[in-house]
Amino acid sequence: MNKIIKLSVIIPAYNVEKWIGRCLDSVLNQTFQDIEIIVIDDGSIDKTGEILDEYSLRYDQINVIHQKNQGLINVRETGIKLAKGEFIGFIDGDDCVNSVMYQKLIKNAEKYEADISQCGMLYCFYDGRKKPMYGTEDIHIYDNFEGQKELLEGRKIEPSLCNKIYKKEILINSCLDKSILNNEDLLRNFVLFKRAKRSVLEDFCGYEYWRREDSMSNNSRQIFIWNNIIKARKLILNNAAEDIKIYARKSYLTAVIGGYNSVMTLKETEARHFQKKCRAVLKKNKKYLHKLEKKAYAMSVFILYLPNIYKLLRKK
Repeated sequence: MNKIIKLSVIIPAYNVEKWIGRCLDSVLNQTFQDIEIIVIDDGSIDKTGEILDEYSLRYDQINVIHQKNQGLINVRETGIKLAKGEFIGFIDGDDCVNSVMYQKLIKNAEKYEADISQCGMLYCFYDGRKKPMYGTEDIHIYDNFEGQKELLEGRKIEPSLCNKIYKKEILINSCLDKSILNNEDLLRNFVLFKRAKRSVLEDFCGYEYWRREDSMSNNSRQIFIWNNIIKARKLILNNAAEDIKIYARKSYLTAVIGGYNSVMTLKETEARHFQKKCRAVLKKNKKYLHKLEKKAYAMSVFILYLPNIYKLLRKK
């Protein structure tokens, strides 16, 4: 008879030889120990696979899968299918977690009968800087509507999957579009919060998100990223219930404005086409723009009616 496990932690690992040991140690050193650790080596070409095999020989609770590169979304789908836990959590292979994070998340999930239990995040930089998001220690209980609203407004709830645990049943078939490679966490979380009857947030910084200073994206990459973000927000809007649509639309239009701002000074044909597309979306949604935050509303008006003056203002 298979032992019932309380928590499965899924860790995608791709070329993270410098950080995967720190990540695994942080899970192994949890004060909560009823955990299985599923690590999926997604076709790494460095020493990640070797390090994982060494850990799996030393620790029975670590299950390592090696596969050809399939990308983050498919890795998570594989992990969800393999997981035996009542709850499932996710960690990126170059991040780590506070030693009491899972104990607190499990305790809150059971105490408040929540389908999703979450905490805050600590943004860590390799130059020594750390930025808490937010660390108030407050506890917030959300019903189905409030959870979706808070997720889309982004004031307290981070869009990441990694600072949360989820009841396994709500994770099944929760990916709306595997082709979306940016904002995929927000998109999946929208589905999960839509399914969750109740969620709980204890705002301590349990998850450590380590910011690697990779090379800057080129212009084409920036446009690709923003197209994905806007596509994800539009998909959320199309799948939102009527009482949530206003928040989904604000999220969508804010992303359109952000995309426009990011490429507005670029002169390439691709960038001009992207700007034109953003302006067309704002024009189509003119009657909703006044519902945006004041700053976003002002930017939308400039983009629509005074784009040249707006460009000069942004430069300054």
